Amino acid sequence: MKILGPEKSLLQSIDEALIEGSKNQKQNGYPLRPSAAGYCSRKLAYDVSAFHGHMEKVEEVKKPNILRLLDLGHYIESHAISYIRKNTDWDVKYCQQSVILFKLASGRMIEGSIDLALVSKDNKYKAIADCKTVGNRWSSGFQSKWDEMNNKLERLPSVHKFADDAFYIDDIAAFFKEIGEDALQKNIMQINAYLHSGWAKEQGFQFGIVYQYLKDSSKHREIRFRPSQAVFDQLKTKYELVEKYGSKGKPESVPKDFPLGSFSCAYCPYAQQCWPGDRTSKAYWQTQPKKNWADKINDLEKGAELKELFLKREKLETDTNILPVIEQEIITAMINHEVRKIKLDDGQIFEVVLRKSPRERLVLVRSKE
Repeated sequence: MKILGPEKSLLQSIDEALIEGSKNQKQNGYPLRPSAAGYCSRKLAYDVSAFHGHMEKVEEVKKPNILRLLDLGHYIESHAISYIRKNTDWDVKYCQQSVILFKLASGRMIEGSIDLALVSKDNKYKAIADCKTVGNRWSSGFQSKWDEMNNKLERLPSVHKFADDAFYIDDIAAFFKEIGEDALQKNIMQINAYLHSGWAKEQGFQFGIVYQYLKDSSKHREIRFRPSQAVFDQLKTKYELVEKYGSKGKPESVPKDFPLGSFSCAYCPYAQQCWPGDRTSKAYWQTQPKKNWADKINDLEKGAELKELFLKREKLETDTNILPVIEQEIITAMINHEVRKIKLDDGQIFEVVLRKSPRERLVLVRSKE
């Protein structure tokens, strides 16, 4: 068949350009930056060793869809910041302000760039902030990852909820011990480093804010925290050690911060240097809850009964009065047959999940493998 237009698809052109662009934009600067504060010391030592020419740097290859997502995230973050600028009592200032954090014994300066700072219109409060877009998915805990994090923050002793989706941490060192390995920890460590720069102290910045924006539904969350001198001092000690051995080509002399089975090790570009012979990604997934696979409706002993109920649901899907009744019948039948997730003939998957708000109840939702 003769295809009208060029042989190469529009999608191919986009993906090839993104990959080529990412190759040309590889970061060749000094690896020890504020944004790297939460990374493993050993991983950073390998990067520093490569920077000084002792080894070849292992570059992380990102797929085109990941590059598109990252690019989209920048636009969403800019959009989210515009809401702060237009609708709050805060002024957005000092975007991309360059700061020097400290000087290493080797003489190298550790510096970075602040995304944004917030100053209240009455000039009473000053905060260094960072806007982070996050994705969402359903977890095995009968709720979305976003809701799961909210519930987790509400339960942690170091966290105080002061408004809907707004949390305050007075002791981030205690919080790090409670939260474990999490991207939020890295975000807070980065902002805490900025808060201890000479510039931030001269300007009188008092606290930090991580402003999270959910790409899927535009929900947002604020995590406010008091800066910690102890956490900043730990960062200085960490970077001194990394520079000391990384610059000599001895990254193995720097201890690993994360164990085998951690997410940080699972997809680290230096995984095989640290864990030769081990499949780090497999070790990580073995620590996760077992996946709950859907039962095929035709494989069930009483699948015919459920088929009939799902057909009835399909016919009455637009009837908002009858639909909840039918779905409750399906939920009861699935529980009686000890089925939590079911796959229909047409490939649709439905799952019974527990909702805890506004009241605890079982609901039928569309799901995926």
